[in-house]
Amino acid sequence: MSWYLIETLFPPTMSVVFQQGHTRSWSSIQTLRRSEGIDDVGGMCHAVITSGSGFDRVVTGRQGQRRVLMVPLVGFGGVVYGIKTWVGRTDGQVGPEPSVAAVHWDPQELLGRHTVSLDGTSSSLSILDTEAAATRPRDPGRLLSRVIHCDPFSELTEFLMGAGACTRFSGHFTVLNGKTDTSVADIRVWRGIAKRQNSTPDAVAVVRGLLHDVTDSERPQVSPMAAMRLTELETHCNQERSAVVLIAYRADSFASHKLVPSLFYWVTRRPAYVASVVADRSPVPGSLIHPEDYEKFGRAKHSLNSSPTGATVPLCVRLLSSAHTWVRVKIMLQRYPGAVGDHLHVARILHPQ
Repeated sequence: MSWYLIETLFPPTMSVVFQQGHTRSWSSIQTLRRSEGIDDVGGMCHAVITSGSGFDRVVTGRQGQRRVLMVPLVGFGGVVYGIKTWVGRTDGQVGPEPSVAAVHWDPQELLGRHTVSLDGTSSSLSILDTEAAATRPRDPGRLLSRVIHCDPFSELTEFLMGAGACTRFSGHFTVLNGKTDTSVADIRVWRGIAKRQNSTPDAVAVVRGLLHDVTDSERPQVSPMAAMRLTELETHCNQERSAVVLIAYRADSFASHKLVPSLFYWVTRRPAYVASVVADRSPVPGSLIHPEDYEKFGRAKHSLNSSPTGATVPLCVRLLSSAHTWVRVKIMLQRYPGAVGDHLHVARILHPQ
């Protein structure tokens, strides 16, 4: 008797990505036919995808009667991104449902939308803030604001920015869970899977994914003490009246700019004077940097790519403020470690004078 997670991100292709206690690597849904004796698992999945509703029924297969419970994970636009599936004896007791979030990502505007299932015993995904989640877009810093470690971070960045030929992603995230009014931090592990697809070669890509709490079966990659260092870094930056953010680059589909720099992920807390991508629209979607300053980042990017490791380039640029005006700040720009540093930079933003 087990819970399975079936991804249905871009039907008709479907695959099993988790079986209770074990991560599966894009396995065929026919594995349920072989291991559980469910002959028409494909037809059941298609019925859930079409109707958007789940079911609880008894089916007869090669192993006799089996109870099948399917729960759809409805994502952005009412599309079923996945199906939580329990299979067991007709008199078996159904265990707690897995905690899974359906995530939609826009590679052009760098905005994500998500819905969350909180029916399971693992509720760390509640930190995604579920209120109006299906309709309120979120930038990367807010969407993954509690992530403290991600092994394939370079692959994730390339995937989310639409760079490279890879059309699917799988990786684990170590997450700091726990409310700010408590003294105990809880370390959780999420597994994220996603696929990217273009309807036509010239169309904007669509990215759909699932975030699954797998703390019960996976070990965190960093210790709680390492996680708490984020708080120390944030305090240090506040004392220096500065903040740290990752700068990512993408090609622009909306205007004539060849390269668009974006505030991709806040390592520390976003300063109150900097606008939110969600609440305040900039002239170029997904970027809070003044378009006339893009060339400065382009020259800095070229300089850093040809400079020794650890080199720093100072810039004076304009950011969109929370008051809908442009505020001038000084940025100290460095390459992100590793090959991903060719298109990902670490920026320390000094408080405007």
